[in-house]
Amino acid sequence: MARIPAVNRQRIKEELRVAFDEVSSGPGGVCTGPMSILKNSPEMARRAIPLFGYVRNESTGPKKLPELAMLVTARAMDCPYIWNAHATSGRQEGLSDALVDALRDNKPLPPVPSDEEVVINYGMELFRGRRVNQTTFQAVLDLLGV
Repeated sequence: MARIPAVNRQRIKEELRVAFDEVSSGPGGVCTGPMSILKNSPEMARRAIPLFGYVRNESTGPKKLPELAMLVTARAMDCPYIWNAHATSGRQEGLSDALVDALRDNKPLPPVPSDEEVVINYGMELFRGRRVNQTTFQAVLDLLGV
């Protein structure tokens, strides 16, 4: 059983219903996944949506890299919702089936392009050891900049 009941319009304070309606009508309007929690604070959700959109759709660099970062994170945190939300889009952005399948199945990873290797190394170090060494950090800086 969920610790927090599913949010709906009736549970929201009247003064926040306009923000709730705005959030509910856009992407993520269905009450599942992270947005279902954010909708308990509709104004925060309304303000977060543009940031999510920027990171996912407008930031510079190959779109496969944030998708890969999401997949590495979802696998490390055992988060099926995020995995399922990003596996298909990661493939569409150019991640190989072999890589996505190996990440999903916790198998040894196939050879990957150097930019993907940088993202994978960073994520794996961070999630396994809760820190990133200077060499790995520098590789990310070299790839993406500050």
